[in-house]
Amino acid sequence: TFMENRLSGTIPRDLTQLALLEVLELSGNNFSGTIPSFANQPDLYFVSLFDNKLTGTLPASLGSLAGLLFLDVRNNRLVGTIPRAIGRLPSLVTFFAQRNQLTGNLPSFSGNNGLLQAIDLSQNRLSGNLNAFFGQNGPTDRLFSVNLGENNFNGNIPTTIGKFDALTDLILERNSLTGSIPTEIGTLKDVDTLVLRENALSGTIPEEIGFLESLMYLDLGTNQLIGTIPDTLIMISDLQVLNLASNQLDGSVPVSFGWFGLLDELHLNNNKLEGDLTGTFCSSENTPNVLVADCLGSNPEVTCDCCTRCCDDKGCSASVR
Repeated sequence: TFMENRLSGTIPRDLTQLALLEVLELSGNNFSGTIPSFANQPDLYFVSLFDNKLTGTLPASLGSLAGLLFLDVRNNRLVGTIPRAIGRLPSLVTFFAQRNQLTGNLPSFSGNNGLLQAIDLSQNRLSGNLNAFFGQNGPTDRLFSVNLGENNFNGNIPTTIGKFDALTDLILERNSLTGSIPTEIGTLKDVDTLVLRENALSGTIPEEIGFLESLMYLDLGTNQLIGTIPDTLIMISDLQVLNLASNQLDGSVPVSFGWFGLLDELHLNNNKLEGDLTGTFCSSENTPNVLVADCLGSNPEVTCDCCTRCCDDKGCSASVR
């Protein structure tokens, strides 16, 4: 391994001539230039090139490595599209390529034999919809971690997402997703992190989200969600962070929210909610450490004596608790 040795220059082409090479670990260096072809190394199953200064595109030759299990090229300066051949790698388990400048559509990974377990392509410039990836032929069997945040994906969240029942982390934040949150998302019983903030999602919050009994972090902030907050959310007994801020939610905050035992952060500001949070939270032993609501001004929509920040249409106050 040559990990974290401050090596610089281009990746030596001599490495690509090692026919029996199985592991290539060059992460945490200062390598620049393009990624060479590894087509002549059929035994290569582990490629880690993260935290370098690599440029150019992901070579399509990576798709010829039938035994490749692990591919990590995050934190580089890669451009261009993700080769479709990578989506057809039959053994790929982990694919990390976040924090690059990749563009184009997301491969379907339909040729992966259902072995893919973790994928992080966040902080790129990927676009298109998610229908192929989360489709009927997507990697449904073992995939537990998906982070596609901070890209340019559009369209609806496919209803077929309910078939990805091994998911524990689903992060789709800061895209341009539209439509409603599918009720099928309530079948993802093992999800502990669900982040859909900063999209253009509309409709109501599905009651089925309350069935996600393992959920600890739920962020639906900065969308266009309407309607009332479903009472079923109180069924998520392990919930620690709930962000519903900057939507168009109305009605009263459920009184049952005062029963959350582990809730550490609750963001309700910039909505059309009303009611008295003082009675719900301020006399409770379960008052969140961060509690933000529309309680600012002489005639606020929400009364709250224990909120850490109060907001109105013009902004939020400094911390008050």
